[in-house]
Amino acid sequence: MKWYVYIGAISFLALGLYAYVSVPNEADAAARYAHFVAGLADKPFAEQHLAAHVMGQRLYEDLGVDGFGVCDESFAFGCYHAFFGGAIHDSGPEIVGELAEACRKRFGENSTGCEHGIGHGLIEQFGREGLLKALELCDITRQKHPLFGCTGGVFMEFNSAITFPKGDAIVDVRTPDPGNLHAPCTDVPEKYRTSCYFEIGLWWKQALGDDYVKIGNMCRDATTVSERRACARGWGTVVAENVGYNAEQAHALCGSITDPPLSGECDLGVAMRFFGTGRYITEGKRMCEMIHTGLREECTSLSQ
Repeated sequence: MKWYVYIGAISFLALGLYAYVSVPNEADAAARYAHFVAGLADKPFAEQHLAAHVMGQRLYEDLGVDGFGVCDESFAFGCYHAFFGGAIHDSGPEIVGELAEACRKRFGENSTGCEHGIGHGLIEQFGREGLLKALELCDITRQKHPLFGCTGGVFMEFNSAITFPKGDAIVDVRTPDPGNLHAPCTDVPEKYRTSCYFEIGLWWKQALGDDYVKIGNMCRDATTVSERRACARGWGTVVAENVGYNAEQAHALCGSITDPPLSGECDLGVAMRFFGTGRYITEGKRMCEMIHTGLREECTSLSQ
């Protein structure tokens, strides 16, 4: 049985923007992309991110790899997710190293969001049955952080593949195994497990529903301390998006995790998402003030 989540029509006309038509060159595409980003500024994040997927797909269809410079970090690098899918489909996995290097040249130390899109493209290419192959290809990117980058994109796409039939956004949610809700994190090689756990909270919510207390506390059952921390931090990013970016509400939900260190990690994940959007800096700083002292310095550094 497949599980689907219907998101709704994601077309530029429906969003009140403009009819996207084929563009002849990068300069024209960049102007249209800037208009696209401005037009979505006040939309919910989920809608922004999904629309950015569509834009990335269209840009690649029009310009091929020459359109790389048009996408940017807007809406959690959503444009790159679909853009890289097209590039890997056409050029094969041999292009992975080239794409990762392009990300680093453009974004420097902040390239993990760009490289995350490569992971999405790899699962699009190989399917869920190619999970291990996709993860091994992520090694080519020389991912710097165990939680973020290519492997995060692999696990996100593995859990919730996004397609756009007839202009509607459909998320193909991986069917849960009631006997092991922590899969595939328990099955992949150890070096990939924290990245898997960072992404699993979103899938738990999609597959199991909106019981935030139950889901947050599921992180306690991960095997190692690092896996439990990664799980709680990733869950915090999900909480942030589902409370309207309200610091007090997010802190209360994170507080329902009965393991205090994991509750703090959840708070830190909330702050990460607040700061990462570029729009909720004040709420992010409020989260840092509420977080326990052991993580407060790390939290504050996220805003710099």
